[in-house]
Amino acid sequence: MRILQSNEKYLTPSIVERCFTKGKLTSVDKQMTGNGFSTGFLNLKVRDDKIHIIIVPNLAVIEEKEKAYLEDSRLPMMHKDKVFTSGNRMKFFYGNSFDDNFEDADVLMFVADSFIMRGDGIRHISDRVDKVLIDEVHSVHQQSLYRKILVDFEGRVANRFSSNTALVSVTATPILFARVDIKIENKYTPEQVINYSKDRKETIERIKEDISNGENVVLFTNNAGVVYNLSDKHNRSLEAKFVVGNNLFNSIGKKVTMKHNDRSKLTVVSSRGFEGFDITYTDARVYFFEDRSVEHESFSIGNLYQAINRVRKGAEYVEYCRQEVSDKFRAEFKDIKKELYTFISDTSISTEKKLKASYKKFRPYIIKVQKGKDISLKINRIAVNLYLEQQLYNLQFPQQGIMQFAEERNITFNKIETMPSRIKTRTDRDTAIQYLFSNKDEIKKRDSIPEDYLLKVNSLWAKDKVETIEQIGKAYYKELDMFLIEKNYANDYTNTSRQEVSLRILGDSDEFSELCDYILKMYTERKKAKHSRATAKEKIANFKKYLPTIIAQLLMSFARDTISFDEWRVAWRDYNLASKVGISQLEFLSNTIFNVTMDEYDIASCYPRIMYAINGKNLPDDFYGGNKKNKIAMNVYFNKFGYDETATASKKHQRQNVVRKLKSFNIDDNVITWLVDNFFESKFRGDLFNHIAFYEEQIILEMMAIIYDDGNCKNQGMARRHDSVIVFGNEDNLDFIKDFVPKAFPNTKGWFK
Repeated sequence: MRILQSNEKYLTPSIVERCFTKGKLTSVDKQMTGNGFSTGFLNLKVRDDKIHIIIVPNLAVIEEKEKAYLEDSRLPMMHKDKVFTSGNRMKFFYGNSFDDNFEDADVLMFVADSFIMRGDGIRHISDRVDKVLIDEVHSVHQQSLYRKILVDFEGRVANRFSSNTALVSVTATPILFARVDIKIENKYTPEQVINYSKDRKETIERIKEDISNGENVVLFTNNAGVVYNLSDKHNRSLEAKFVVGNNLFNSIGKKVTMKHNDRSKLTVVSSRGFEGFDITYTDARVYFFEDRSVEHESFSIGNLYQAINRVRKGAEYVEYCRQEVSDKFRAEFKDIKKELYTFISDTSISTEKKLKASYKKFRPYIIKVQKGKDISLKINRIAVNLYLEQQLYNLQFPQQGIMQFAEERNITFNKIETMPSRIKTRTDRDTAIQYLFSNKDEIKKRDSIPEDYLLKVNSLWAKDKVETIEQIGKAYYKELDMFLIEKNYANDYTNTSRQEVSLRILGDSDEFSELCDYILKMYTERKKAKHSRATAKEKIANFKKYLPTIIAQLLMSFARDTISFDEWRVAWRDYNLASKVGISQLEFLSNTIFNVTMDEYDIASCYPRIMYAINGKNLPDDFYGGNKKNKIAMNVYFNKFGYDETATASKKHQRQNVVRKLKSFNIDDNVITWLVDNFFESKFRGDLFNHIAFYEEQIILEMMAIIYDDGNCKNQGMARRHDSVIVFGNEDNLDFIKDFVPKAFPNTKGWFK
């Protein structure tokens, strides 16, 4: 690691320039927020016919830079207050803009999402890109845990450019366990005292006193209850500048009447405002709330440092009110790096199987790498480092492991002797309705509950004290009811018939139980008719275990404005809710319970059809024999097809038997050769299945896109169910489906029934 010394308040372009190395991605810890690394980069002189690129994590940052650039460009070049001194022409890419013109600017600035979405356009200019800066990279890393588009972001950025491009990722708060190539030590690092406490009630009283004394107060929290306890207890109203995400905004809106005022001496900020947002208060008093027992209220020392430094003129007082993690907390891994390496390296389990629910504890920490039909796994280093940081930060504060971070930033901690104390605020149904209506103008202004506000279908399990059928029904009823209350915040929304049906069933324990029993009966009859006694018994028992939750989630999914099921992908298949029940049970729910027609369009004889298509052939109409007499026997054989090392017969003899058996089914000779050459000696039985599933997914998604018709479809929703497309409440003419030909196999026919 290299150390660079900065003797100025703001980093000079020359220091910024020294961080870039041709053909390398360099990680830079600038240690101090607001020291002008990105401004220094923007002022680097761009060589003739070259381009610089800067990527930022969120919209707020790029909007602030664009505003500053436009204001700056109006000033004369020699103006003493001018920020952008290089004369570089800049262009900004964010939101829904489809502008791909990169030719009329020296510096291109992207929000991370916009950069990824413009991949093809950027590739056309990649040889002209001299330098790339990924700014506030810690935010990219943290968001990658719940935003798939940001997973392995730095690697994906680097792969877009030639070996001549120099790349830097920079932050003042790198993940504690992340690699750092360059550290910038700043001479002018101001001293910062962070007072830390445990009693939320006492901290809130201090805030109230500050407000009553006319102080400038900044409150960082993701907890609506904190805001509630600050409000006027007589009329539960609060005037403040609210810089919060929509979820928190709506939660607060169910508890108090919010009076937004940009000039207020109180600013309420959620994690949305940890960066990309400057507070210009003088002598501000800053309060930061955290609860390590609650996921959405758990942060890091980096988040704390970023947040309190949003106050650009410095804080007079900083208090960090922290609730420690529960004593019952147990870490998921003993040694995450070792366990992950062992898991990924285990050759006895196929890659596809490793992605199934039985190994779900590993999923957040691995990256699925797709190259055509092939899938491999690699460790998600960022997710692992964040996990290690989380475990460290769960220890009693202040932890020894963060002291170096604090010392480098001239931070000292002062303990306020208090006893742990939490606050509780419950919002009953009528109260939520009352306050949402009182906040209707603010909600409309920010569009925090838009017309397409999506109903979330969460998993409620035993850990949430949701175990019995009655508890499950009531829990999901509460969620649906509150969602509809939010949709009706202005008292101008009418529930749809599907929403009323879902409410009625979930709200009536007897009706919900009867529906579960009937679905179980249908499922049982089907499995007993299809499988052996032992197999059927096992499948029925497993289905019964999760049945109430599955049915509740299906009812919730049907209650959406447009019927849809959240995806659960494993390799090339989507095991969403539509696949958790049989097609007849799904049809019963749609047709009988919700009075919505359901049409299924499935690939005719999907797997053999794809096998034939791969070999440039159409599947014969009588492939399974008269009346499909060979279908079951053929499917059973394909499931166990391949070389058996434990068998007494030689490999050669087994191969001959396989060919003979396939010929007995009248399978085309070319297809037999392809099967035997590629899959007879496959290590895993599922290799053939997964190979064909790759094409199955392509075909199904292509068909769904055609039916969707860029949003012009006339139906109540669509879903993929394995090798079929489900269309609910269709009003379109879909006769074209019978003539559909997939792009992958242009000379074939007869795909969909």
